[in-house]
Amino acid sequence: MKKIIVISSLLLISCQNSKIENGEKYFKQSEDYIIKQNYKKANESIDKALGYNANNSKYLHIKLNILLENCNKKESLEVIDKLLKQSPDDYSLLTLKYLLLKDDKDLSREAKVCLNDAYSILSRKVTQENKRESSLANFVFILKLMGKSNIELKKEAEKLDLSTKELQLWNSFVNLDIEDNSFSFNRERCK
Repeated sequence: MKKIIVISSLLLISCQNSKIENGEKYFKQSEDYIIKQNYKKANESIDKALGYNANNSKYLHIKLNILLENCNKKESLEVIDKLLKQSPDDYSLLTLKYLLLKDDKDLSREAKVCLNDAYSILSRKVTQENKRESSLANFVFILKLMGKSNIELKKEAEKLDLSTKELQLWNSFVNLDIEDNSFSFNRERCK
């Protein structure tokens, strides 16, 4: 009986390793196709990879990039929701979801919730010394998406008690002309 259990365990491990290897093989293929800008083949390969591991966040991120490139808003939102279940504090996904939803009158409330969630997450991150510098640009971007004026942005900076270097960074981000429609989901191209 012990031999049967050991053999079945070894077979299970071998099968799992094979699934991982096959998934990675198709993942790498999809990356190669993306480099060649062959999104149809890239999509086929990543779908095969997801067939081996439907919840692999690395595979889902590639799938999301392909869907955005192909202007597939509905499926992009589905993949974003899957990724947010795994990483609910991913402010970049929340921001992307906001950008995809904000022009839809029926979903504008959900879009605002996403933007507010991203704001809450980033406002926590910019108060953590070790993550502050890398989060400043994203925080300014979120504040601008929220329609904050330069005076309001200045007040936010004062609340954060920024160092001289951080304040210079903050001001350079404030002075950038950020247009949310230049985001990866290009609405003009996708009409």
